[in-house]
Amino acid sequence: KIVTAAVTLGFLAIAAYVWLPSDSLQDKPPAVRSLAILPFENLSDDPTNAYIAGGIKTVLGQRLAELSEFTIKNIRDQHEGEPAKLAARLGVESVLYGSVQALNDNLHVVYEIVRGSDGVTMLAGSESGQIGDLFALQERLANAVRDELAGSQTPQLITRREPDSAAYNSYMRGMYELELRFDGDNLENAIDLFNESIRLDEKYGPAYLGLATAYALMPDYRGEPLDEGRGRALDTIATGVSRDPEISDQAGAIHGFVYQQQKKWLESEAAYQRAIGASVVDSNAFTWYSRMLACVGRLEDARDAVLMAEVIDPDNAVVNSRIAMSFTWLENDAKAREYFDRANELGATGEIHVIVEALLLLSEGRAEQSMNSTYDAVELSGNSTEWIEPVFRALQDRVHAEEALAAVNRAWADKEIIPHIVLFVRTFLGDLDGAMDIARLLENEGEAFSMEIIFAPQLAPLRQHPDFYLLLENLGMVDYWDEVGCTWDGDRVHCPAN
Repeated sequence: KIVTAAVTLGFLAIAAYVWLPSDSLQDKPPAVRSLAILPFENLSDDPTNAYIAGGIKTVLGQRLAELSEFTIKNIRDQHEGEPAKLAARLGVESVLYGSVQALNDNLHVVYEIVRGSDGVTMLAGSESGQIGDLFALQERLANAVRDELAGSQTPQLITRREPDSAAYNSYMRGMYELELRFDGDNLENAIDLFNESIRLDEKYGPAYLGLATAYALMPDYRGEPLDEGRGRALDTIATGVSRDPEISDQAGAIHGFVYQQQKKWLESEAAYQRAIGASVVDSNAFTWYSRMLACVGRLEDARDAVLMAEVIDPDNAVVNSRIAMSFTWLENDAKAREYFDRANELGATGEIHVIVEALLLLSEGRAEQSMNSTYDAVELSGNSTEWIEPVFRALQDRVHAEEALAAVNRAWADKEIIPHIVLFVRTFLGDLDGAMDIARLLENEGEAFSMEIIFAPQLAPLRQHPDFYLLLENLGMVDYWDEVGCTWDGDRVHCPAN
């Protein structure tokens, strides 16, 4: 769903700001040029301290990314196996393991860096401090690792203004709640924590980025009016930038999301370009820029953008799912299957992920598995599954098309089926006028479904409908293509090479 990714994009904006990289060049190249940071283990008896372990790992990765010509892969999932094999699998020269233990107000961090070529421990150490001094502890940890990997002759990592310790703690807790936004009142809790952080330190930019992200999600998660959620998000960013101008580029992630929802394509692209052009870039910047490009039909560019995300975060389920969909739209079934398998192993889910894989299964001649996958997607949405079997019968034998369309139309009238499924089914079964009725929902405020679907190869017949080009005009795409030099050939978009 668009929301899931939007939050994720918000995370990128927040994390990337905390420390910015040096423009200075290193005096000599580092002995090791790439490092994978695995999730830190939380050794505390209190599970609520998990935010500390996650925050330390995220910040360490952002800080080390300041080193020029050094590749940092901030790995999200635990990986088992020998360090040498793990390093080879992740495409790095070294692997960092760590653990965090919090006891009362005391914090103890242990870390170890293992060289992948021979399994030798390059560095093992620890840092201790108080939870209230977490910011300073992270600085010491980053510099200790930096000295070992890149040598003490390289430039010092830039130290940002240290925020109020209580404000920083509230911000870290808010980030943790935002990541777990699907549970209970966590989204509201995150808003409260970010507001508390701002109250304690009104010049701390990341708290504004976190708050803006949470506000931007409220319409989708809590049914808040779109204008209200967007307005609060943009107002928050404007205030944050005025108090901490350093967040300007990272704020592009929030602007890009809002503008994309408003179908302001040029403004959205410019904002995403600022985000991916920041000195430290999270994989989600490229992932969401990829989605925006796909929404305006730039399928090759969308693929290239998300492949950049894979370089940074190779085991991110969202990234692998996005790559799989990109290859599906480009009809590269072999690569699509490779990435769907990887995404599934990493726990990828969501309606659009399952539905696009069902399309791939159909093209692979695996109709029964495609039907089972469709059942999974529909059950995920909580809707009726009664239409699925008639549709798959019709796909095998068009004599059943009328029965299948009737079943789908009943489900649509009862609001028991999601619109992009109706779009595909009506197109498959030859009801192009009915499919256009669904496609026109995109003209409404926001997105009725993921807009990139209208450029899917399976919807080629719909793109020949006499009203399809008018739809593109109404969505602002034709004006956007004119501005960026792209052309429409009646089926696909062609843009100049960058």
